[in-house]
Amino acid sequence: MTLWPVSPPGRSGDVAIRSARDDAGFTLVELMASITILAVGIVGVIGVMNSSFRVAGATSSRSKGVAVATKHVERLRATPYKLLATSTVAGQYKVETDTVGGREFTVKTAVTLEDEATLYPGQTTKATGAYKKAYVWVSWVDEAGVHDVHQTTLIYPGGLGLHDVAKTVKSTGVVGKPLAPLSLAATPVTTGGAVDLVWVPPAPSLTAPEPATYVVQYSQDPTFPPTSVQQVAASLPSTVTILRVSDLAGGTTYHFRVFSKSGDGSLSTTAAQALNVTTIASLSTVCAVGTASVTPSAIVKRSGNDGSGLTPSPQVQINTSGLCTGITFSMSYSPRKDGTVDTRALPLTSTGTYAAAVDGNQGWIIGEHDIVVSSTQSGVTTSRATLRLIVCDHQKKVCP
Repeated sequence: MTLWPVSPPGRSGDVAIRSARDDAGFTLVELMASITILAVGIVGVIGVMNSSFRVAGATSSRSKGVAVATKHVERLRATPYKLLATSTVAGQYKVETDTVGGREFTVKTAVTLEDEATLYPGQTTKATGAYKKAYVWVSWVDEAGVHDVHQTTLIYPGGLGLHDVAKTVKSTGVVGKPLAPLSLAATPVTTGGAVDLVWVPPAPSLTAPEPATYVVQYSQDPTFPPTSVQQVAASLPSTVTILRVSDLAGGTTYHFRVFSKSGDGSLSTTAAQALNVTTIASLSTVCAVGTASVTPSAIVKRSGNDGSGLTPSPQVQINTSGLCTGITFSMSYSPRKDGTVDTRALPLTSTGTYAAAVDGNQGWIIGEHDIVVSSTQSGVTTSRATLRLIVCDHQKKVCP
């Protein structure tokens, strides 16, 4: 038998109500207060994280910017001293871009001449322009704003200023004989009687002066004896490395050479040479065929008979240039069904013009015919042109 507790009068169900209230959880006010506190904490953490990322990104960008600056400084240092172009205008620099890791960096470079007196005021011997100073500025934009780094370096060729006080010459005035051009190529010109020369300047040297000019010569003797040397250019500017030598005899073998010459007039000990270059004969000694024609190019037969001919007879003409003495011209065509080839000579009718009529009395078949113009010289026949003649039926009013 189960005994249930009996509530006092007027308080029935009070125990059940109290149990339900104990299991209800947080109130709405409590929940909102908790979320607010949590949000404040998260916002603070996010701010710290963003700041950390920004600092890390700026540090990474700066590292890349320094690497870019170092790369361009080393590139300038690796450039031969004599090839480093210096700026003579204040604030003049070269601008380029360099992309690293997806970020674009703007690079400005400049090279100036530096006097020894500026770098070493205590020196008694002062060399002017003994050094070159290279400047590199690198700038970029990232999430943290605009940044820049710069590097400078001195580039010294050796043997000047502080390191050799016995010499007071400028770095651009190395004394002695210049080096000879590295190579020389000679190509006969197709128009005849000329040769194109192209040479490669000597490599930069710290012990030999740069060429100020070039001396170009040729001879028909590969040993270049003084009595047979022809001088084409005595002081060709060092910026010029291409020259056409004209007024040469056609079909003749020549030998060419190019010397370097310094500013004080010293010639290189050796020269770049191109031996055994044979010129092409002038076009005036070559017979050339220009235009060639057959008139009319389409013609109606006199009748339907296969044996009938053409009226008028078509005229073939070719125009030539050059020296065609000793050459004969002729035309060949096949008007009949059996393929028999007829050949007729083309005599000279005026200066450079050869012409003659085809045989209009032959049995011309209807259709297209090739008229081949050939020349014969010293027993050798060469095809010069192929002309097309159309023969139409006598009933056609329009041909073709």
